This record gives sequence, structure tokens and C-alpha cells, in this order.
Amino acid sequence: MTFTVVAEKDTTVSLLISSNRRAQQTNYLEVFDIQVNEELLTDRNVIVPAISSDLQLGAFRDFCLGCITLHEGENTITLTTKTTGEYSGYNIDKITLVGEGVLPPSA
Repeated sequence: MTFTVVAEKDTTVSLLISSNRRAQQTNYLEVFDIQVNEELLTDRNVIVPAISSDLQLGAFRDFCLGCITLHEGENTITLTTKTTGEYSGYNIDKITLVGEGVLPPSA
């Protein structure tokens, strides 16, 4: 998955990913390679907790992957699945960038 974000100036924002949870606890960086402007994020320890009920499998939750740096102009955020098997896939609903208002509103 690739997201393109345009920033009005260089800035640091928090990256949140809204995704489902699974029956097994996982670490986001064991499931996805996440790149911001082709720089691989490797220093994040974001644990997605296990759920105990099948009724919760479709529920989405925001997970914060920490701060990222955006440069003035176009920026690319890419998530690539790197594992296979029963717990390899997550349904991604959206990403959210939380910062100081330097991103133009989406159309």
C-alpha cells in the first residue's frame, strides 16, 4: 500500500494506522516493512495485542507508529507485507498523520 502526502513545509508528525486486531499478538514491524520516503522504519516496537473473541476480529483500532519526518512537498508512505501465514495479513482502514496543521485538507 502506498500513500502520498503533501506537506507545506518540513515537519514531524505522528503516524497512526487504523487496522484490525488478530487472535495472536504481533509486532507491526514483523508483519510490515514501513517506509517513509524510501527510508525503512526499523526502530519501532509497536505491539498489536491479541483479541479473545471472534466478535472482535472485525473491529478496527488506531496504532501509533511514532514520529516520522515529512519534507516540504510530496512524501510517500509505503506498507509492504513481509510475512506469510495465518497471522500475516491485517486489514488497513486508513492512516492518520497528527501534527501542527502543515498538511492541506484532503479534497
